[in-house]
Amino acid sequence: MIIILDANNICHIAKHTIKDLSYKGEDVGIIFGFLRQIFYLSNKFKTDKFIFAWDSGKSFRKSIYPEYKAKRRERLEGESIDEKRAFKQFFIIRKEVLPAIGFKNNFILTGYEADDIIGSIIKNNSSIEFLIVSTDSDLYQLLSSHVRIYNSRKKEIYTSLDFFKEWEILPHRWIEIKAISGCNSDGIEGIKGVGEKTACKYLKGGLNKKSKIFSVLNTEESKAIIERNKK
Repeated sequence: MIIILDANNICHIAKHTIKDLSYKGEDVGIIFGFLRQIFYLSNKFKTDKFIFAWDSGKSFRKSIYPEYKAKRRERLEGESIDEKRAFKQFFIIRKEVLPAIGFKNNFILTGYEADDIIGSIIKNNSSIEFLIVSTDSDLYQLLSSHVRIYNSRKKEIYTSLDFFKEWEILPHRWIEIKAISGCNSDGIEGIKGVGEKTACKYLKGGLNKKSKIFSVLNTEESKAIIERNKK
C-alpha cells in the first residue's frame, strides 16, 4: 500500500491547530504538524511509502470559471501577512524538509492542484493499493476496490463500500452530483436549491417528474450549468 497525501490539505490542518509554534524566532508549527502526521500515518499503517501532491499557485479552473475560489482568495488577502508566513512553511516542507529526509515522490505542476495529481497517479497505476489522506470530499470519485480515503480530522477510513451505503450510487458518479449541486468551499455555483442529496436522488431516478425541482433540473439553463461544472 502507498499513502498519497493531499499535502496542502495537511498543511492547512496543521496551520489551524499548532500555528503558533516557533523555534529561534522562526515559525515552525506547520512543519512540525506536517511531520507529526507523517510519523503517525507511518506507524498506524506500517509503511514508509508516501507520495506528496501539492497545489500550484495557479489553477486552470479559473480560466473555465473565473469565480473559482474567489471568496477564499478574498479571505486570504485579508490575512495576507499570516498567509505569507504560512505558505513559507509549505514551501520549506516541499523544497527542503521532504527531500532532506529522503522522500522523492514529491509532486507539483503549474496550473494544477493536488487532487489533479492524485487523480492522475491513481488512474495511471490501477493495480496499486492507495490510501488517500485528505478531508476533501471531491476525492470520493476515486474510491474503488484498491483506493480508500483516510480523513485525518475524523481519523476514519472511508471506502467505496461506505460510499455506496451512504449514497447508493457508485463513486465514479460523485462528479455528477457535484456538477449538479456545486461546491460551496470552491465557490462553484450549482443549481439553486439543489443539494447533494437531492442531486443524488435525481440521478437515481427518485425525484417526482412532476415536481418543480425536477422541472428546474431539466431546463436548458440548468443543463448548461451542469456541463460547465463537469469541466
